[in-house]
Amino acid sequence: MKNKNLFISFIIKLIIFLVFGVLFYSGIFSKLDFRLYDSLLTQRKEPAADPNIMLVKIDDYAIKELGEWPWGRDTIADALLRMKELGVDTAIFDIEYISPTKNGIAPAAEQKIFKQIYATEDTVNELISQLSTAINAGYVRASEVPSLVSQMIAENIEPTFENLQTYIAENMSRDNDEYFARCLQFFGKAYLTINHDNLGYDITNEDKQYIIKRMLTDKIEDVSNLVELGNEYTSISTGEERGFNPAMNKLMTRAHGANFTNSVVDSDGVRRRIQLLVKFNDTYINQLAFGPFLEIADSNTLVREKDYLIVKNAKNAYTGKRKDLKIPLDSNGRLIINYRHGSSDESFKNDSIINIIHLDTFEEQILVCLNNIAQQAVYENDGSEMEYTRAAWYLLDEYDTITNMKDQLLSKCTGFNEDGSVIDGITPDEYSEYFNLRNQFYKDVNEFASAGYLETVIQRLDKLANQLDKETVEELKTYLTEDFDNLKYFSDSFNDFMKELRELYQNAYCIIGNTATSTTDIGATPYITKYMNVGIHANVLNTLLNEDFIYNVRWQWGFLLAFALSIFMLTFIKASNAKQNIITFIAYLIYCLVWGGLFVFSKYYIQFIGTILCLVVDLAAGIGYRFFLSNKEKQFITQIASSFANKDTVNELRKNPDAFKTEGQKKCITALFSDIQKFSTLSESIGKLYGDEGPNKLIEILNEYLGQMSNEILRNSGNIDKYEGDAIISMFGAPDPMNTHTPEEWAYLCLDSAIRMKKVEVEFNQKHADLFEPKEITHEDGRKEIIQLKPLQTRIGVNSGEAFVGLMGSKTDTFSKLNYTMIGDTVNLASRLEGVNKAYGSWIMCSDDTWNMADSGAHKGAIAAKRLDQVRVVGRSTPVQLYSIIGFTSELTQEQSEQIDVFHAALDKYLTRDFANAGKLFMQANSMCGGDPIALVFADRCKNFIENGVADDWDGVINMTSK
Repeated sequence: MKNKNLFISFIIKLIIFLVFGVLFYSGIFSKLDFRLYDSLLTQRKEPAADPNIMLVKIDDYAIKELGEWPWGRDTIADALLRMKELGVDTAIFDIEYISPTKNGIAPAAEQKIFKQIYATEDTVNELISQLSTAINAGYVRASEVPSLVSQMIAENIEPTFENLQTYIAENMSRDNDEYFARCLQFFGKAYLTINHDNLGYDITNEDKQYIIKRMLTDKIEDVSNLVELGNEYTSISTGEERGFNPAMNKLMTRAHGANFTNSVVDSDGVRRRIQLLVKFNDTYINQLAFGPFLEIADSNTLVREKDYLIVKNAKNAYTGKRKDLKIPLDSNGRLIINYRHGSSDESFKNDSIINIIHLDTFEEQILVCLNNIAQQAVYENDGSEMEYTRAAWYLLDEYDTITNMKDQLLSKCTGFNEDGSVIDGITPDEYSEYFNLRNQFYKDVNEFASAGYLETVIQRLDKLANQLDKETVEELKTYLTEDFDNLKYFSDSFNDFMKELRELYQNAYCIIGNTATSTTDIGATPYITKYMNVGIHANVLNTLLNEDFIYNVRWQWGFLLAFALSIFMLTFIKASNAKQNIITFIAYLIYCLVWGGLFVFSKYYIQFIGTILCLVVDLAAGIGYRFFLSNKEKQFITQIASSFANKDTVNELRKNPDAFKTEGQKKCITALFSDIQKFSTLSESIGKLYGDEGPNKLIEILNEYLGQMSNEILRNSGNIDKYEGDAIISMFGAPDPMNTHTPEEWAYLCLDSAIRMKKVEVEFNQKHADLFEPKEITHEDGRKEIIQLKPLQTRIGVNSGEAFVGLMGSKTDTFSKLNYTMIGDTVNLASRLEGVNKAYGSWIMCSDDTWNMADSGAHKGAIAAKRLDQVRVVGRSTPVQLYSIIGFTSELTQEQSEQIDVFHAALDKYLTRDFANAGKLFMQANSMCGGDPIALVFADRCKNFIENGVADDWDGVINMTSK
């Protein structure tokens, strides 16, 4: 039976796991797995933030000052130049520059044009003056003047104005795309974007080949083409058509590199993973943060293996040590991003791009102040300008030198060849010279602003108050004071702000992107539903630099281990249902907690929501199947037990079916056998009295009689083994599912039931007294016969000891009949003792084992009995001390008690061979209480022994020769 249940349980588990395996493969659990992953991710320790990763934001603050996005590219270009000055290591643009923009107004165009106009005006005036002087001096005749004027206009004035026109055209507007491109190269490690979706933009094959040869990599070993397979899976799952949309060629030729910005969106709209490589024309595009990472790691050789991307000989960003870095990937080749827990602003150092632009604002204000100061000259007594004016002009000339050098350096930023070599670039010494000039300029400005020139100027103006108009002096004082104060303020602000930003930006890997409220570049992460996507690239770079990876364990491993655990649970099939349920629940719970804990406290994650549900269903199915078996077993137990046990025992067995040991067990019990005296004569007489109705009448009498007798057995929780005709075979102490009594108590209860059975027998006979009246019948031949049924008299045998108990019989597919029964020497002796009653004329006979157990403890002396012989019954060599149970001590009359005492005194003399005196005492006992058949049996023996003698080895033991 157990083997059959084991097999069925295995089949149920197999079916459940097969179904869930198919569901797993179909991806039906993906969204639930995502939710579980997100909830567990929040419990993990937050990964550390790399101190060099920085977000440069085009935010609401910047847009409020500069106007709606997009801005002119010269603004971002100027920010790049300033970032270079601040010491930024890398600039990564999360902004796509795919299309060209219109030209913009050149910076300082008005000043330059006016300056050129003034120069042109001076040239023309000089020409006219020269002509006038020549005419007045008589060098030119009046008749020659018209032709000379025409010649001067054609050869001098018209070319001068043409030059002015050309200058205005060249300096009024600027190609901002070209300027931005030159600033990209000037900066150095600036990365642009390639969108690998099909956006519908056209790109020439020449431009495409340039990007492929210069910016894409082919140094990837991918024997199984795993990158392409992963790309295809991602494209299909996201519904995106693959394409190639780089930034415009003018910019790409000056950028350090270009990488793709596209992120992977899971089916629930959350960005949890990212492709690191996308294959394109046998080369590979790096992810936006992965390209700069390879630069930092100083490696460009990659190996794609199953579940890993290996960066060969990668340099650790912190220790400088080199190793082959194994980057774990999910089953479709994507890196699982180990996000920091807060928003992008909370996760990484960041700054609004407007703060960088503010440096330019401060610089412009410094120049305005210097110009104002330089143009407001105060003269010494000798007619020369005061020193502050000369110093201001010197600073302006110094700045012009810097501007010219900047223009010169930018003019060298003409791009890179396909092999990556620079066409015409800036040397390190030139960078150093340029930035040293700028630093010196601001140092000089600071010294100028702090030199105390204003005090000297005020003193000089006070001295000139008598010579100049008082209003003019006061006006000069006011303007110069305001300009010097402003210069001091802007100089100090610039230096302080520059110092602050240098500390913030030094060696930073800046990721530049739009975070304004109006941007659509927003996605969801496991932590935040509205997350600025520029922060995703920061998290990718942070994951790579820290090498703090999340390892994706394929779900099949967890599923197979769960199946193995489920099969292992079958080893507990012999345990109780409750224990099986509890053990299985705890084991499955621990299994799930282990996987969850492995992710929370370590770095390994497996998709196991499907496994959890599978285990839940398996647990439920197991509980259900065991419940079904339990109900079936309870029905079986009820069916079996109700045939021999009392209601209380049956209820206990139903509550605790596991306590009902259907298999054989050795147990200490007390067996009771009862049999009606001369039952054959009774049945024959009833047949004569009732004719054809005799069998029914006999069964009617027996059913009532045996029912009442059985009730006394069941009253004391005894159990009916079986009925054999008129005999009742019962046991006390088995089954005893809850161990309600000790063996001693069971022995007492059995004798208690035996006494009560005899009482019920008396009541039955009295109730059916008419049944036992003499009745005359007439035979078919005319003969008459008087028939009188004798009252029913039952002999009972009781014995205690160990016996084998359990369900016995047949349980096959063709025939099933089981009975909870007992076998063994203890049972056989109880049967023999029932028959021994015949020899003594007694009604309840028990062995010394039963008597010693029953007459002990709380029940000591509760039952009265006569000690009889030691006998050897048929089939047993060891003599047994016999006791005849008289009744409850509390119910005996004084005479009955005295009779027992006399009997025992007689027995003692009998055993000492004092047969004469023993016989007298036995006869005395017989004379009491209306007679004693047992005493007569012993009295006859004494008479026989006196007449015939006894053997010398006589020990009082009687050998029974019949059953």
